[in-house]
Amino acid sequence: MQVTVSLIFASKPKLGEEDARRFTEPPMRRSIGQQKRERRTKEVRIEMENFELRVRLSVLWLFNIIAEVAMLAMAFAYPGFIEQIMKESVVYGPVEWFVSAIVILIPLVMAVLTLTLKHSINRWLNIILGIFITFIYLANFLELTTTMPAVHILVLNIAAFIAPALIVWYSWKWKT
Repeated sequence: MQVTVSLIFASKPKLGEEDARRFTEPPMRRSIGQQKRERRTKEVRIEMENFELRVRLSVLWLFNIIAEVAMLAMAFAYPGFIEQIMKESVVYGPVEWFVSAIVILIPLVMAVLTLTLKHSINRWLNIILGIFITFIYLANFLELTTTMPAVHILVLNIAAFIAPALIVWYSWKWKT
């Protein structure tokens, strides 16, 4: 046991002249003004990153609603779509129309709120509503694959599905 201990201490590396200087000289001191500038530069960089992310999320919300409107416009132009709606036995009442209006308004309102709300509320609201809208479009996609298998409408629905999924992803990764 003593031999092992002595071998460990005997293999101590020697410090070179540069290493010795590094340990003996005090670190370079920055002036208070330089420290304040560095701190402010870091704060501005973080603010810009947050602003860029807010704009990215807002654009994704707008992309989502534009894809939805384009999908609805193409669906109404699809041959037989209006006749199919007229034959449906389901009659939309005021509650169904209200829910539809809310689902359409969520991306529009979130595009504005993403730019104006404080960080923590903004982050969680984007995550919760992004998940909600993602599931709505996923259910819509599954329904459309059986009722209207038009490729152009399915592609737009996929685009409308990916945008809120990206919103959830970016919001989840958003720190600060």
